[in-house]
Amino acid sequence: MKYDALPRPAGSEALSEPTLRRVQVHFASGEPNFFAFRPVDEFASTYLPLFPLDGAETPQQTVTMEKSPAYSQRFCTAAPRIKQLIPSVRLVYLLRDPVARAYSGFKQVRAR
Repeated sequence: MKYDALPRPAGSEALSEPTLRRVQVHFASGEPNFFAFRPVDEFASTYLPLFPLDGAETPQQTVTMEKSPAYSQRFCTAAPRIKQLIPSVRLVYLLRDPVARAYSGFKQVRAR
């Protein structure tokens, strides 16, 4: 999946309209769970192909993203592996409201 993302101005000169640029955002399909379960030596052959660059793009114009809930369960293993293989990574860790999550899980089980 590919999206165009344009950051919104934040009121500072550094983020003024002329300095904004378009970036391509690539999402891996599904939940790769690579850093929780896969061997590190498969990084280039298994993980990197999830984020192909189009011909006109450069890494500076591209943001790649994935979501893998298994990283929460295996954080002590996954986080050092991520840092080892992608030293310049910026991680975003989102947590759901536990009550809303429990209710959602209840509804899913009940619907089966």
